[in-house]
Amino acid sequence: MGILYNITYNVDESISAEWLNWMKTYYIQEIVSTKYFESAKMVKILVEEEMGGVSYAVMYSSPSLEALEGYMENMKLKFDKKLVDKYGEKVLTFMTLLEEELDI
Repeated sequence: MGILYNITYNVDESISAEWLNWMKTYYIQEIVSTKYFESAKMVKILVEEEMGGVSYAVMYSSPSLEALEGYMENMKLKFDKKLVDKYGEKVLTFMTLLEEELDI
């Protein structure tokens, strides 16, 4: 079973197109290239938030909890800083850890 590292983003509408392009062409690829993850998938959240903005979730697939812990210890702060340095408070995030259930 794999581990999904899910990050939900709420993005201010004034930067949403630029942010989405940056995520698709740079940020997600850079995180996957750390080798702590096998792949990533981005989805748009269709529920409207009271705070406004546009919401997305990015699910990074990790082969194990140990690999994810390696990312958290060695790379997470670096990538968090890149996001904050570029977009500040115009992008809010929260994280969820999920375990894939393959036997249904």
